[in-house]
Amino acid sequence: MTKIFEALQRVEKEHKGYDSSSMQTSYGHMSNTAGSVICNSEGLSNSMVNLYQYVMTALPDMDCRIISFNESRMFEGSSVLCREFAKVLVSQLGKKVLVLDFSEHNYGTASYFNIHRNGATSQDDDAPMLNSDAVHQIESSTLYVCRARVNRDADYKPMFEALRNDYDMILLDMPPVVINPSSLVITKFLDGAILVVESEKTRWQVANKSVKSIMTHNSNILGVILNKQQYHIPQFIYNHI
Repeated sequence: MTKIFEALQRVEKEHKGYDSSSMQTSYGHMSNTAGSVICNSEGLSNSMVNLYQYVMTALPDMDCRIISFNESRMFEGSSVLCREFAKVLVSQLGKKVLVLDFSEHNYGTASYFNIHRNGATSQDDDAPMLNSDAVHQIESSTLYVCRARVNRDADYKPMFEALRNDYDMILLDMPPVVINPSSLVITKFLDGAILVVESEKTRWQVANKSVKSIMTHNSNILGVILNKQQYHIPQFIYNHI
């Protein structure tokens, strides 16, 4: 494992402006109003900037980087972190970003922005391409989102090579590994994968199995984000450790 990110729990405690309940409520975003392109937490925003800097270091000399956000089980937070990462890339770093939502669940990035049309071509296609009219621009920003499905027998290389010319970063919001392991076939066409693990709930054996599954498909594991991490030491003591 190249790097472990302890992402959110410390941020929640250090920055009063961040509501710790927002991770859970954001999963259930099913209203008629699409989510905002702005990241409302300064602490979370800083964490995403740090993640971007790490990705740039791990994947140098590329005009466009294609990265997946994966989780072992449902509700570990990969969809939330994927879209928050995209928001920060767009609103603070001035990047043009495409999020391909392969998650196939109602708390993914596409659902958050009220996007419901599948943007990929027929599942029978050997080399899928995206329908341009199914790629949705979010507000007037440089964030674009498309809902898609994984065809495990398809060659995605031509699609990604074409998309590289149009975006600075392409993020894949992936389904849970244990629910849809066949979706991992797409990771071999990417530059790297990030695994999101819910601390203290996901057993390390499960997380390790997911890492091995991703590596089986010749994907580059960039690291693991330990999400919702609990700090049992009082914060004033933790600050001095």
